[in-house]
Amino acid sequence: VLFDGLGDGQLHHPAAAALAASRRAAIDAPFPTTTTVSLATIATGRSPAEHGLLGYQLWIPET
Repeated sequence: VLFDGLGDGQLHHPAAAALAASRRAAIDAPFPTTTTVSLATIATGRSPAEHGLLGYQLWIPET
């Protein structure tokens, strides 16, 4: 399970005890820190420079 925007520091709150107990490891966010870039990095195991997804902009020549 991936929680977008949940920082490791937030797991120290008492309300997050169940999540903290099931935590396996922390990961560092790639740069730029957008959901698109992070999910591509997790899915491919490659850095943004390697997978090429750097943001939300698309180039569609027909438009």
